[in-house]
Amino acid sequence: MSSFLQVQACLGHVIAGSAAEELNFDDPLFLARTGVLLPSVWPFVPDELRQGEDQVFEGLAVAHDLNTDRNTAILEQLERVVQTLNMIGVEPVLLKGSSHLAAGLWPDFGARLLGDIDILLPFDDVLPAFDALAALSGVGEQTPGNQELTDRHKHALPVQGAGGAAPVELHHSIYNEAHRKIAPAQALIERSAPLAVGSGRARVLSPTDQVLVAMLHGLVGGGAYLAPLIQMRDLLDIVFLDRRYGADIDWSGLETHLINNRWSVAVEITRRCLLDYTGMEAPFSPMGRAAALDASRWEWQLAHPWAQRLGSFANLSIDAVGSLSAGGEPRRRALRYLWDVETYKRAYRRYIRGEARH
Repeated sequence: MSSFLQVQACLGHVIAGSAAEELNFDDPLFLARTGVLLPSVWPFVPDELRQGEDQVFEGLAVAHDLNTDRNTAILEQLERVVQTLNMIGVEPVLLKGSSHLAAGLWPDFGARLLGDIDILLPFDDVLPAFDALAALSGVGEQTPGNQELTDRHKHALPVQGAGGAAPVELHHSIYNEAHRKIAPAQALIERSAPLAVGSGRARVLSPTDQVLVAMLHGLVGGGAYLAPLIQMRDLLDIVFLDRRYGADIDWSGLETHLINNRWSVAVEITRRCLLDYTGMEAPFSPMGRAAALDASRWEWQLAHPWAQRLGSFANLSIDAVGSLSAGGEPRRRALRYLWDVETYKRAYRRYIRGEARH
């Protein structure tokens, strides 16, 4: 396990409350290795260490304070977004970080970092909702994107400045068209429960569906199955969902559902990662030999950046082939990229040389 992954595992255990060893705050690269968990560490720093003037502790405190202020602003923005959608007769289903923030899932309000506000809506409500939020933003004309691309993907282009600084993504699906049957949007909406957001009316996925989305967010939604990334927020979300909802989560049903949809490897990867990175023993059965081998491949690839880059290149190739097969605007856009010399220069720099995106 790399130094970065070791720090992630130690942090995950500490935040989940199952730490077997203390954090090494003396590591000069500690802050750099915290990743998306940077604002999550401060609440777990022992009181006797908080009194000093160490730059590491100061950085952790500042990161947590800033994220607490940001989450407060996002929650206020979320209420404005929900109220705006309610006015056009839409009751949005909150997804991922936005639902956890509104429901107060994490034990510390400032510990969970959010990138944007994700909302699930019936397909026919996406465009009216986009127009309503674009009007709320007051930043000028915005476009939801090409309809063909939106249909094939999972959400419209983000609405910028809608009631606050966080982008708002309006989903009509959790995953793109190749994987929609794993989490059918209409079924998820029907199983969702009401949640008040201030004076606004929203909904949240059932506890079981929240775990499903967290399990597959990286593997399916983010393309991490072929290009592994450790999704610490998702793993910790599962830990806190289990603690809050307990027996209301249908673990055996999740297992059966994923096996039936040929994603038993997702069960095995989640089972291993929860144990390794948070200390949680998920009530899943060990999967068969093929899934176990594939999960071992995933773990090995996670620790080898060059293999991750190959996975990213494979994702790009699969997407290009799918776009060409789809025809219409997806094909036209793919052809424009394939004819552009800069496409191959960028691919060389990113996938061969391993340079960061610019």
